[in-house]
Amino acid sequence: MDYLWGTVNQRQEADFCLRTYFSKLGISVSDLIYKHIKSGFTDNVFMVSTKSDNLNGVQTVIFKEYLENWHKKEITIYKKILQHNYFLGSPKLIIAQPAFIILEFLSPKKTKPISAKHINKLKDWLIKKHNHFKHAKTLDNFSEDESTQIHYLVDKPLNTLKNILPESSQLTKILSFKDHFISTIEANNQLPPTLEHGDLEPQNLFIDNDDKLRVIDWVNSRKGSGLFDINQYFETAEELGCNLNRQYLINQISKQIKLSNLKDMLLKVRQLMLLNKLNFYGEKYTQGKLNSFSKSKPTLTLFNKYLTELQHSLDHNN
Repeated sequence: MDYLWGTVNQRQEADFCLRTYFSKLGISVSDLIYKHIKSGFTDNVFMVSTKSDNLNGVQTVIFKEYLENWHKKEITIYKKILQHNYFLGSPKLIIAQPAFIILEFLSPKKTKPISAKHINKLKDWLIKKHNHFKHAKTLDNFSEDESTQIHYLVDKPLNTLKNILPESSQLTKILSFKDHFISTIEANNQLPPTLEHGDLEPQNLFIDNDDKLRVIDWVNSRKGSGLFDINQYFETAEELGCNLNRQYLINQISKQIKLSNLKDMLLKVRQLMLLNKLNFYGEKYTQGKLNSFSKSKPTLTLFNKYLTELQHSLDHNN
């Protein structure tokens, strides 16, 4: 099936499922209005609103259509994990089909974006998630082969850098660390596995009216060490303008998840994350996408920001 932006290829089946769902709520639907939500990946995401014939008012849900196996994984994650662990704060699963899911819409009237004053909620949530899913057998369905990790986290980003930084001292230095990056993946895979969200950026985090953390976009979830999420916690805190005592918090988290070498491993895993960011923004830039909609900054500016951070981080390995 060809991928088309803004087109619901499963429209007829989706309409039937939605009408059936709303009728059970006593809502007579005369029309369904699909509003495309721009996404950074290859899934069609829509906000679907009802045009109702009775007095129940407008109802809204989120419709996510999947056209690749990598994204269809989220359906399994919802069925196996998310809908059974409400403390994770994921949107409620309403309907699950092989090619799409329909989710609860986090209404702006009931939720607000995460802010600096709520950053401790994210830390506590991370620790609880980490310990709750440590060694959980249900995660085996979401494990990744190490060779696949090396391809996506090392080889692919380095090839992207070769296209953007040809024959430069910057490129030569980064390429010389290839074995270091691979050894980090190997060491990371030896840590006790847990559930990794994989994209805990501010735009995926909300606080509801009950002051609970709500977390969306679980498409990158997998079985992992959890250190990518912990790294993202510090980056998100920085984006929100939080003034954190990083060393104190690392020591605190280290004790609570019982990982003595957390500081050293966080540094190395952060380097892998930076490679991934360089690949993401590098590809966007070479494709002519000059602005990043998620961070509202020029793509090249973000690429250079993460390149500088990676270079400084690698200096600590010498």
